Amino acid sequence: MCLSNNEESIPRLFTDTSTSNLVRHVQTCKALVGKQPSIIAFAHGSTYSHGRLRYLLVKEVALCARPFAFAEDEPFREIVRMLMPNARLISANTLSKDVKEVYDITKAVVKEKLKVYPFLSADILNLTVGYRHFPVAFM
Repeated sequence: MCLSNNEESIPRLFTDTSTSNLVRHVQTCKALVGKQPSIIAFAHGSTYSHGRLRYLLVKEVALCARPFAFAEDEPFREIVRMLMPNARLISANTLSKDVKEVYDITKAVVKEKLKVYPFLSADILNLTVGYRHFPVAFM
């Protein structure tokens, strides 16, 4: 039975395991003519991207105080593979480099934004996020 047109069936022998009849049907099905099958529809709304996964891992390490080795934990890798079998996973070493790169970029942005406040000098601010306490030095 055609999933796009419930009235039409696709004939084949029960011993036929090839896909040529299916391909021919997709090319001629009246319900599918002019419609391009979408990978988004196939993936059911998956929004996976390798760059976003790396960003989210950096966020996890930075905000939740996780060790870099978190990226190599087998249970975590199993969860990612379950959600996206073709996901490219990264090592703890790559994650540490990503965190350093985000830190360098963020430091430059904060430094630039603080230039508008000339009354700030070398000062230490105690920043509390949730239950964590971070001393932050501004130069």
